[in-house]
Amino acid sequence: MKNQKEFAKDGTLIDAAVKAIAKSSKCDEQEAAESLLSGICSRYEDAFLKVSLNNDVLSGLLRKKMNAVSVESMLFDCGINATNARTLFRHLNHFFGKSFFESEHKHRAYFGNNDFPPTVKKMELEDKTWVYFWYKQPDLLLQHQIKEIISATDLEGIIGVDIACGGDHGGGRFRMLLKILLRFTNKPSISHNYEVANVSHSQDDIDILKKTVLDAVIGGLRVIANGGRFVIGQDFRLSFTPLNADEPALCDVPIRLFINGDLKFFAQILGRDGMSTSWCMWCRVHPSEWKGLDGVDPQELWSIDSQKKNTSIE
Repeated sequence: MKNQKEFAKDGTLIDAAVKAIAKSSKCDEQEAAESLLSGICSRYEDAFLKVSLNNDVLSGLLRKKMNAVSVESMLFDCGINATNARTLFRHLNHFFGKSFFESEHKHRAYFGNNDFPPTVKKMELEDKTWVYFWYKQPDLLLQHQIKEIISATDLEGIIGVDIACGGDHGGGRFRMLLKILLRFTNKPSISHNYEVANVSHSQDDIDILKKTVLDAVIGGLRVIANGGRFVIGQDFRLSFTPLNADEPALCDVPIRLFINGDLKFFAQILGRDGMSTSWCMWCRVHPSEWKGLDGVDPQELWSIDSQKKNTSIE
């Protein structure tokens, strides 16, 4: 086409149109460009499809795959377990003739793989409901997976390690994830994500979490926090406490531990289960009985000591 190269240059009528749309709609230029293309597609569909085919746009899209994080998020939001996921992907692969998703091998490697087997249990509630759950103790998981996390050659320049752990409920189950981030002086960080707990129950109940996975997960985090160091010995074993003076280490850097989650999760781990706008952040007195903080029994206040009694985190 005669003017095709001209329109590809900077400062053309297309640039002016995109900038004008962005200014009038108060949006960024990316959104403005999408609006312009959408309008062109609606008005001149045949021409739009012809240009798309000529530029091999469809093939470019078909070459893309949903990455491991996106696949995990999709399966979690839809409440699809590993067995059903394999069935779903098999049918999609058969219909389209190719896979649009990162392989299960790469997906599991990104989220901790199955090399470290979880502890799988079940618990019967008073109403005869069975709660199925599993967990991986964080300290033992990291020690087992250390060779998957980093190699000896990658240790150069490491200055610290950040570990974050948190949980959320959705799709009929509660899940806890752990992320480890290795920071360096002069190169990009290395990170890995691991699922460390999974409780199959329709309600987000802190009591059930305490009786199933929290003690084990928090126990492992406490080992990491109490040691406070990320130490790899000559035998490439991971320790969270300094080695003896006569044992030289390949790596010995500090660890920072973080707990992450939404406000409900933080309220729950502090013993405030079932939080809503009806309840006070200062005390446990019901709204109908509350007459002001001066009239609240000290035993009903959300003191640090009272919150420690409701959680195994200290």
